[in-house]
Amino acid sequence: MTAEAPPAASSPSMAPTSPRASAAGGAGALGEAWSWGGDLAACPSCDLLHRVPDLAVGEKAICARCGSLVAARRPQVFERLFAVALANMVLMGAALWFPFITMSRSGVGREIRILDAPFALAEGPTAFIALTVMANIALIPFLRSLTVAYVAAPVVFGRAPPARSAEALRLWSFLRPWSMAEIFMLGVAVSAIKLGSMARVSLGPGFWAFAALLPTLAFENMIFHSPSIWREIRLRRRRVAAAARLARSRSRERRA
Repeated sequence: MTAEAPPAASSPSMAPTSPRASAAGGAGALGEAWSWGGDLAACPSCDLLHRVPDLAVGEKAICARCGSLVAARRPQVFERLFAVALANMVLMGAALWFPFITMSRSGVGREIRILDAPFALAEGPTAFIALTVMANIALIPFLRSLTVAYVAAPVVFGRAPPARSAEALRLWSFLRPWSMAEIFMLGVAVSAIKLGSMARVSLGPGFWAFAALLPTLAFENMIFHSPSIWREIRLRRRRVAAAARLARSRSRERRA
């Protein structure tokens, strides 16, 4: 594995020996609560096993064989995740509530919302299709952002990560392939172009809210690296536990 910022290289199966990694080994004397790395991790691309170094904020651990990202410690990652999760949920609510497209012809107009599409398919044998469409374009992206907020909110407000953080991370990863908001937007763009020759099509506030949702979803996917987030969670839990033990010890000393 190699570590970036500062750059370093080592044998594939060992931790990197960068100046920062060596310094972190000395920091281990401060206690386990201050150690970010140390465990084993497989490269997501080639499955080469590495020992993750004790990275500083802003550093990355890169696979020594294929150069893929194995671990990354990003600055203020929980604050960023919480902010983007709230933005996603607000934008999704606005996209569902406000008119998405307005169509008019010969003086007769109609406002169309995102929810109109699954409701139009909700009768008869197409009901399952309606449920699938609604889940892929709205429910699953909203649920993924909700799981991110669930994990990040306690840390942002100075508390320990929730007890079911591991389940939330697994759910986020499991739902990722089923979030198809981008595909839905592409279909809407193609349909709007075709309908433009038959009627006047106006884009409503819901369309622009959904359009703004796409880059925020992409940003969430970019910064949410599950193995690295899980290491941050374990680090925060150890620090909270260490602070609690220290507080209890001082309390006993004062009483003695």
